[in-house]
This record gives sequence, C-alpha cells and structure tokens, in this order.
Amino acid sequence: MNASIVIATANALRLSGFNLISNDSIRDGLSEAKNPGRFEYFNLEVPTILDGAHNPSGTQALANTLKQLVKNKKIICIIGMLKDKDVNLAISNLSESFDYVICTEPKNKRKMNCLELKTIADKYFYKTDAEPDVIEAYRKAQAMSTEETVILICGSLYLISEIRNYLNK
Repeated sequence: MNASIVIATANALRLSGFNLISNDSIRDGLSEAKNPGRFEYFNLEVPTILDGAHNPSGTQALANTLKQLVKNKKIICIIGMLKDKDVNLAISNLSESFDYVICTEPKNKRKMNCLELKTIADKYFYKTDAEPDVIEAYRKAQAMSTEETVILICGSLYLISEIRNYLNK
C-alpha cells in the first residue's frame, strides 16, 4: 500500500509539471526498501516469518497476506500482545490462519499475560499452548515442525524486536 502511494504521488507530481523523480529512481528505491518485522521472512531450517500485526487492522492484513502467500503449509503461530490493544478482535481476525498457536509475552510492562492470551486464543483456535518466554516458544515451535511447516511470530513490536535479534544471531 505504501509503495502504491509513492508511485501515485510521483505520478501526480509529474502531471503538475514536476519531473523530479524518475521511474528508475522509484524502482531502485522500492527494491531497496525494507520494513523489519513486517512480513519479514527468515530462510531458516524451519521457514520463519515475523509480522508486527498487533491490532485489528494489522491482523486482518496479515490474514489476507497469509491466504495469498503461504499456501499448502501448516502454520505454527507464536503470538504475544499488549493488554491495552483490542486483543479479542485482533485474534479473531486470524481464526482461520493457524494450525497451532503458542501464546507468549513481550518484554514490556503493558504485556498481556500468556495465560490470559491463551484464554482468548482458545475461543478461536483448536490447538493452543502458553509459554511466557518467546525464545522458548520458538524452540517449541521448531521441535513441532515438519517439512510442511512455517513458523509465524506476530503481535507486539516489542516481541518482534526480541525474536528478531535472536534470529539474526
């Protein structure tokens, strides 16, 4: 969506007589653009995706993206949320997306306890678990994985930052 806004803005400027940004510059800029923690793919033994979807609009976008890009794979989701978000609606948006959910906790004083989160997740998912430490939750997901599995970690950007640092090591 952001890329389409950049292109539309450049085109609008051109129509107004400002030919400041070439198509090559737009193409180069978009090819170099990165947004860490936003559907970020890690090509590991078990393919892993990080997404900072932590509110209803974010989880709806994530669910739509998963339907388009992650087909014929089982998805183990690790999720951790802040308690001041609309967690119930955010999780309900993902209800058809995962085969297994592990609820965890971001390192933040506003975190939702993983057992509270599991209580909400239990309403929407058949198989859930709780593990307060995100690294341990990731190791658990790895141990459960097969060749047909993708691990998705989503929720709080604090959580994404912590696991991203771990995966980059």
